[in-house]
Amino acid sequence: MLIVNSRIPVRAYPLFFLMAFLIGWVNTMDLYNTLIWVAVITVSVLVHEYGHALTAVLFGQTAQIDLVGLGGLTTRNGPKLPLWKDFFIVLNGPMAGFLLWILSLKLLRMTEDHTTLWAKALWISVQVNLFWTLVNLLPVQPLDGGHLLTIMMEAIFGFRGMKIAYFISSLMAVAISLFFFALQYILPGALFLLMAFEGFRMWRMSLSMTRQDKDTTLQELLRHADENISIGNVPEAMTQLRIIRDTVKEGIVHRSATLLMAKLLSEQGQDWEAFHMLLPIKNQLLGEGRYLLYQLACKQKAWKVAVELGDSAYHDYPSAETATLNAITHAALNQLQPTIGWLQRALNDGANNIQEVIASPEFNEIRNTPAFAAWLKKAVK
Repeated sequence: MLIVNSRIPVRAYPLFFLMAFLIGWVNTMDLYNTLIWVAVITVSVLVHEYGHALTAVLFGQTAQIDLVGLGGLTTRNGPKLPLWKDFFIVLNGPMAGFLLWILSLKLLRMTEDHTTLWAKALWISVQVNLFWTLVNLLPVQPLDGGHLLTIMMEAIFGFRGMKIAYFISSLMAVAISLFFFALQYILPGALFLLMAFEGFRMWRMSLSMTRQDKDTTLQELLRHADENISIGNVPEAMTQLRIIRDTVKEGIVHRSATLLMAKLLSEQGQDWEAFHMLLPIKNQLLGEGRYLLYQLACKQKAWKVAVELGDSAYHDYPSAETATLNAITHAALNQLQPTIGWLQRALNDGANNIQEVIASPEFNEIRNTPAFAAWLKKAVK
């Protein structure tokens, strides 16, 4: 990683240069000209990101530029700004690229010999900056056009506008993807299809967002709590998480604080408290959080909750252990066929403790049924 320390720090990652090299190679199939493409892309992305960063600094924030993947990322910190200032910070990235396109075009027209290195670099700059500026202004997340759409919709409709913008962004990404596929441009079609999925995910997440989720004070407090957990300062983290939960009763920040707090309680052996903390947000949990609630439900013998979460738990963490737990939960509710099905899945996944499992009290009602006995005889022979 290349780091340039200044008032606006710049960090360039190897993946950025690799992607720039691949773009240049696809366009030229020549090493010399590919290196020109890499240089032009690097300068163009830097100019674009400095458009964002310098405007942010002008408005009293700090900024950092990262050159990553297919482009750049400007991270801002500082006081919360009114929407019109956010709008200009976002807009001035594409505008900087547009000005670079105008400058490159004028210099190219002033150049007499178009076979020189300078002329080749200018011609590439003309192509890159015009194309990227136009594409980047499309109203699709995570492009700048998508961010501009979000700011405008929020200015018109308030907090609800952000959710509307995410939905529009998803539809636009799908339409653009289909357009490129129709023209048999597979790569851009695939990229916009990925943006469509990302936009849809953001829209789904935004449905549970509240105004407090945009509160930078609460976001900072949640970040500090996470940092305290990472360094082992659990009491301070618990205090910070309680403050968040006392301040907001719904939304993403509330859910994140609740999940972190439940994990800490579970690690301290306070499973009952952790279970009842997560239960009210059961339908909002995904992945790790949903699996934690599932495990806690099994420990608390809350069998109906465990059965409800069992399929998704196995989907998130497929293993013999999860399949065995699912068999136990169904057995506890005297559900014969699902119990046999999950025991078979556990065996297929490598479980070697089936006899021990079926000796547990949860199997008392079904252990001696003809159907279960027949399956067991066949399965363990």
